[in-house]
Amino acid sequence: MRKRKGLAAAVAVACSLAVVAPPTASAAPALPSGYSLVDLPSGHAGRDLSDFVFLPDGGYVTSSKRGELVSFSATGESRRLGTLPTASTSTYSDRVALAVPPDFTAKPRLYVSRPISEFVVRVSEVPLVNGQSLGQERTITETLPSYKPTPWSDLAVGDDGTLWLTTSRKALNDPAAPQDLTSRLMRFTPDGKGLPGNPFHVPENPTAQRSLVYTDLGGMDGDRNYIALGLSMVVAGSRGVHHIVPGQHTSTPLLRNGSGGGVAFYGGLTYSMAQWGRTFIADDDKLLTTLVRAPGGTSEQPVQFASGLGRIVALESATSNGDLVLADEISGKLRRLVHGPRNTEPVAQVRTTTDPVTRTVTVDASGTRDDHDPLSALRFRWDLGTGRDIDGAVATHTYSSGDKVDALLTVTDSSGATGGARFVIKPDAAEPKVTLTQVPERDTFALDERIPLAANGNGLPVQWTRQINSCRWRDCRNNTPSPVTDLVYDRQGITEQLVFTATVTDAHGRVAKSASFTAKPKLSTITVAPSAPALTHFGTAVASRSQRGIVGAQTTATTAATGFDKGWTFERWSNGSTERQISLQFTEADQVLTSQYRSAIDNHHPGVRDLLGEPVGAEQARHEDFNYDSDHIRFRVYERGRLYWSASTGVHVLRGALLSYYVRSGDYDLSIGVPSGEEYQAPDGSGVYQRFRVRYSDQTTTLRAPLNGAIFAVRGTIDKAWARSGYETGQLGHPLGNTVSCAVGNCFYQVFSKDAWITPEHGGHWIKGAILATWRSLGAQGGQLQAPSTDELSTPDGVGRFNHFDGFGNEDSIYWTPRTGAHGVSGAIRSVWSKTGWEVGSLGYPVTSELSAPDGLGRFNHFEKGGSVYWTPGTGAHPVYGAIKDRWKALGWERSYLGYPTSEEFDIPGGRRSNFQGGYITWTAATGEVRDFRN
Repeated sequence: MRKRKGLAAAVAVACSLAVVAPPTASAAPALPSGYSLVDLPSGHAGRDLSDFVFLPDGGYVTSSKRGELVSFSATGESRRLGTLPTASTSTYSDRVALAVPPDFTAKPRLYVSRPISEFVVRVSEVPLVNGQSLGQERTITETLPSYKPTPWSDLAVGDDGTLWLTTSRKALNDPAAPQDLTSRLMRFTPDGKGLPGNPFHVPENPTAQRSLVYTDLGGMDGDRNYIALGLSMVVAGSRGVHHIVPGQHTSTPLLRNGSGGGVAFYGGLTYSMAQWGRTFIADDDKLLTTLVRAPGGTSEQPVQFASGLGRIVALESATSNGDLVLADEISGKLRRLVHGPRNTEPVAQVRTTTDPVTRTVTVDASGTRDDHDPLSALRFRWDLGTGRDIDGAVATHTYSSGDKVDALLTVTDSSGATGGARFVIKPDAAEPKVTLTQVPERDTFALDERIPLAANGNGLPVQWTRQINSCRWRDCRNNTPSPVTDLVYDRQGITEQLVFTATVTDAHGRVAKSASFTAKPKLSTITVAPSAPALTHFGTAVASRSQRGIVGAQTTATTAATGFDKGWTFERWSNGSTERQISLQFTEADQVLTSQYRSAIDNHHPGVRDLLGEPVGAEQARHEDFNYDSDHIRFRVYERGRLYWSASTGVHVLRGALLSYYVRSGDYDLSIGVPSGEEYQAPDGSGVYQRFRVRYSDQTTTLRAPLNGAIFAVRGTIDKAWARSGYETGQLGHPLGNTVSCAVGNCFYQVFSKDAWITPEHGGHWIKGAILATWRSLGAQGGQLQAPSTDELSTPDGVGRFNHFDGFGNEDSIYWTPRTGAHGVSGAIRSVWSKTGWEVGSLGYPVTSELSAPDGLGRFNHFEKGGSVYWTPGTGAHPVYGAIKDRWKALGWERSYLGYPTSEEFDIPGGRRSNFQGGYITWTAATGEVRDFRN
């Protein structure tokens, strides 16, 4: 069942509470052949029903979104227990979840989880006072504030009394959680303390939120996540269905689509046998079914079983016979899914009492049971050989003679199934009797242990029968008794019980039975306590750190090869075995074994102690990280330094001035990173360096400690650019300081020893020498060219050097040669230059940066081969060359009557021509004549 909340099923009963019918009706149910729905009252109006839970006496309790609790007895009487204040707004996401502790009969109370404010869930224990009202609430825990208003939760209780809670979305201001934490599954005691087996338990603070966390639900970040506890662990939510593996950030997905209505295991006998052991999942108005296997096995993809069931907000497997019961939010009713054709007949039980003096015989069938529906109204009919039938569970008749009578009891249930029992009546003879003369002092036994039972048949031979009862999920299945000669406990199932009964048969064929003795398994627990957070499997079951078993039985425990964060490697068990899988036997006393893991830091070269000295503290996790992922950091402090580890970088030494700077930086794991290499001496002897990788990114950092003691950090994209240049032995040399803010604008850069800067924009690029000087004269990052978009590169002709820039969305460049110097060329002028063939084309290298024309309207660059490119907003950019350019210059450039060029130079018959705003200039090839003309 989903929550292991109770022990008995609910049936269709009369209800004295008025239930308001919702205005909207759901689609007609589509059920498999032979199945039908039986509606049960909830005591709440449509759209208000939240959850329900079965009680051990066959009754049940329901909750509304407003916190109102209503109880129903097994015979149908209803009672409003009271209301718990909630932050409910009657939306589908509100939840007042219920659970019943395993010792409810001895101490009647409920566990409740509900929103008490817009962002906080409270889990509390609420007593039931005489079964009629709610007592004083006791708070067990309250979740940290959630990002989701009116947070949603589900609550379950294990057979050991452990509480399980799901919460929706991640928490606000949670120091135990990084930003990617989503929904959680939490496990804790009724005192609000996390169990020591929880992966993130803090012994000195067991009530802290991280101590309660069993696993992060990862990809199940959604509104509704339901818990199913049983032979496996499944969480079904509005983002899918997952098979939970303890302590892992992710889980095994069974279904990725929404399934936000509940989940339950089916272990009953009334449905078709194909459904036994399957998991049922509620998805809005549908029921899906799948077979969930332990990690390593293949689980089936869920398939639809039924639809048109309203809007399911809770799902249970009724403990009386395993039938599924769902809560329909639309109608406000509970709906039990029954399988009519497989109804089993009642099992008749007859007890006779004979007074041989008066020959009065009383027959009693009150022990008759109906395994299909324990609360069914049974009809009894007796044939006592009197010539007429007698109705009722108990009947009495006085016979006129002592002759033997063959009698018959017929029992019919409410569905028409009939069972019966034949028995013998001898009115003038006392009943045979058999009594137990020896009964064990205890009722629990180890595997293959003999059970010291003895009986006296008063002269009649004693025979023994044994009945195997399966009590899975607190529901005991009563199987048919069978004869047995050896009174031995030979069953290994921890949920099984053996009922032994002595019987005698007298000469008249009458059978007498003794009181029965129920032998239960003597259980003990084997717990694995890994020295580092790691998975453990017992047998083929879902990952767990403990297993219950019958004393004397065998099991296997398998521990993971590495810890969750891969920084721990299995070394040995505390019993000395070095095999990851070991065979174990359950003993009288509980056992605790340690799977010992050796950390990567401990595995570091032993010579490290010569360098760092002895350790001065235990290995630590940086920030006590919640997640054990590729960016998890661990470190250990030594007398003269530290060792740091992460899965992606391995183990590295950090010491001296670099260590001091690293620790002083605060959140060094995010700002500097994890050491990814060892400290090394600069080739020129000017200091030491060490490389780092930044968490949660692909960024790197290099720290430099010069001899003068100052420490410089080269970070992120600047560090990547420096790496491309060859680090300190490359084109840029070593850093001369930390990053510097620009004089103008929101930007920064870093200066290196070989007359170079690196800027972080566009992935980080370096610029140096004459190009750097020109760029700075043009305003650097705050100027027209803005930041470089390439490193300094060689030109294709092998003569020059250049950087490209991304100035205000334009493509800009600075080109340099030894003979021309460094000059910037931008925008439309640069585009025209590129079309001429760049530096190997008709213009050659620029010999000026872009300049303003004397008239203040245009812009221009002059180029090495005598040409120029002029631009205005009205004319665009156009080149002008040679003799045509010389005539234009002689006329006064753009201030002449010609104005600016409006075309490139082009062929005409016998020569070349360029057009201008006020005319054109021609050149004749044969004579070299140059003439200018007005338009």
